[in-house]
Amino acid sequence: IDVGHDTERHGMDLGLKGKVAMVAGASRGLGFAVAEALAREGALVSISSSTLASIDEAAKRISSGGSTVLGTVVDVRNADHITGWAEKTIERFGITR
Repeated sequence: IDVGHDTERHGMDLGLKGKVAMVAGASRGLGFAVAEALAREGALVSISSSTLASIDEAAKRISSGGSTVLGTVVDVRNADHITGWAEKTIERFGITR
C-alpha cells in the first residue's frame, strides 16, 4: 500500500462512488462529519435530523461541494419515520449493490 502524499491530499478510494449511504443525526457533529466524508468519497448521501431547518442547512453545506444529498426530517424513535426515510431514499437514489 502506498500511503504517500497523494493519499494525504486526496483521501483513500473506499469504493463508495455511486453507493447510497444513510446517516441519521447528520445536521451537526459526528453525524455531519460522517455524511460529509461519505459524500467526498462519492457516495449518494441521505441524511436525517429531527428539525427541518438544521437538515436543510446540512444538506446545503454538503451539496455545495458537488455531492448529491437528500435531507429528510426523521424522528429516529419512530419506526414509521425510519421506514418513510428509507422509502424516500430508495425513490430518490434507487438501490445500489
